Amino acid sequence: MSAATDAGAVPKAGTDAGRAILVLAGSHRGAATRTGAMIAARLSDAGLAARALPMDAATPDAVAAAPALVFCTSTFGSGGVPPRAEALLSAIATGALPLAGRPVAVIGLGDSSFRDTYNGGSRRFAAALEAAGAEIIAPLLLFDASTPHRPPDVAGWMAEVQAAFAARIGR
Repeated sequence: MSAATDAGAVPKAGTDAGRAILVLAGSHRGAATRTGAMIAARLSDAGLAARALPMDAATPDAVAAAPALVFCTSTFGSGGVPPRAEALLSAIATGALPLAGRPVAVIGLGDSSFRDTYNGGSRRFAAALEAAGAEIIAPLLLFDASTPHRPPDVAGWMAEVQAAFAARIGR
């Protein structure tokens, strides 16, 4: 994790970006980044302050300040996470981030033609978050990104995530 700027931030006007739901995107070719930005925009449109941030730009302070988190990652190589997501996954797995009891959701993008490793990156994040004691508030959403120009249909999942976040963070 580095101290980069908030690329893709979309907090609602008049909100404290430090208290916004943080949508962290781990991408190799950009699909997870675009999906993360869409999720942050939909959360903001629903009245929940949210901002999107690349995983390699997430500082420990930004993660600690967020009242809730969404992890959106693609799968890279043989079921791993993209290089830009490795440090964040490691920080979660080693307990370096305060995630116990924190509301989180995970969405994964993968290529279903790789049956044994399909969405391996998001599954690794979900397992690390669960082991860290985070409260996973919605089922892991797995999207087949083998059709690169079609964004994921996340309407039902988003409704569940929005309701759970609103109930837990009081917005």
